Amino acid sequence: MLALTISDEKKEQILRVASTMGEKQKRQYLDGEALLLGYGGISLINRITGMSINAIRRGIEELQQGDIYECNGPEKAQGAGRPKLTDQEIGILEAIEEIVSGITYGTPSKVLIWTTLSLWKISGILESNYSIRASHVTVGKALELLGYSRSVTKKWSRSENLHQTEMNSLNT
Repeated sequence: MLALTISDEKKEQILRVASTMGEKQKRQYLDGEALLLGYGGISLINRITGMSINAIRRGIEELQQGDIYECNGPEKAQGAGRPKLTDQEIGILEAIEEIVSGITYGTPSKVLIWTTLSLWKISGILESNYSIRASHVTVGKALELLGYSRSVTKKWSRSENLHQTEMNSLNT
């Protein structure tokens, strides 16, 4: 069985138009495109845009029930959504800074500083020592706010591997 395909120009058009829309409007636009494509349209739109198949199906149901998007101002109310953890937990940035301060590498005068602790580990320390529940994703965003790099330099990575190799040879 052949998979449904469309031209690269059509893919670019779909992505370009969808990028200018709000959540519900985008869903209904992409659902309309999926319906026009016919059999296999839902999975093709999923592959092109990354929108979940369930969201596409939900949008098709909305279209079939007549729940059509109408532009009556902003899609979401001002301030809607979950508040940022950095706004809720006043001391989270300071706590993360305190956790990583002893194991920070790089120079503050340069742009690149990093820590060897994993985001998961920092998240666990936050919860156990500071009673702050934060996901590894939130910890990563907080570290970026604090100016930390998300990855180590190649030189550091090579020197750590060399150090680990030396340690392994001593243990054998």
